[in-house]
Amino acid sequence: MKAVWVVLIAVVVAYALYHAYELHRPVPAPQQSTHGDYAREADQAVNRYQSMLMDSRSTKVDLCVQAGIVSSAYLQAQDEPNYTKWKAIQKTVCEKAGVPVPQ
Repeated sequence: MKAVWVVLIAVVVAYALYHAYELHRPVPAPQQSTHGDYAREADQAVNRYQSMLMDSRSTKVDLCVQAGIVSSAYLQAQDEPNYTKWKAIQKTVCEKAGVPVPQ
């Protein structure tokens, strides 16, 4: 019976020490997004747009929405030339879909 109590106390102490360590462990700072991250996201959005062009199930509205996502991604990446280009594409595609585009 004494051996059971020793094991039980050892488990409780180990559990307490583990959680004490977890409470005082430094938490890593979140990573800051960089322009490279935003540019990569914009490239991925362009790839999705191009995939949608090839997909027969994609509607004109789908393309309009994705073009807006691409232009927004370039805006976030602070890539003015590509933002301007994709804003024009968005306008053209959305007009074909009958969707008004805010300026």
